[in-house]
Amino acid sequence: MIHYTLLDPAVIWVDPRENQLILEEKQIEGVHLVLRQLEGRCWQVEQILSTNPQDFLNPRYQPGTRISFFQ
Repeated sequence: MIHYTLLDPAVIWVDPRENQLILEEKQIEGVHLVLRQLEGRCWQVEQILSTNPQDFLNPRYQPGTRISFFQ
């Protein structure tokens, strides 16, 4: 089966019995990021939303990197 959509597959194919992901768009040091809450103040970078190529080369913002900050 082929499913064509603009939505992220992680949003479509979700098991309703699992805990729902908490995703938030934040701006950190001028870089727009999509972050996923892990626990408490610990967040993980899911996606970089930027038009600056240097932001993608910065190891602090690579997907999978953990970030702690106060909201």
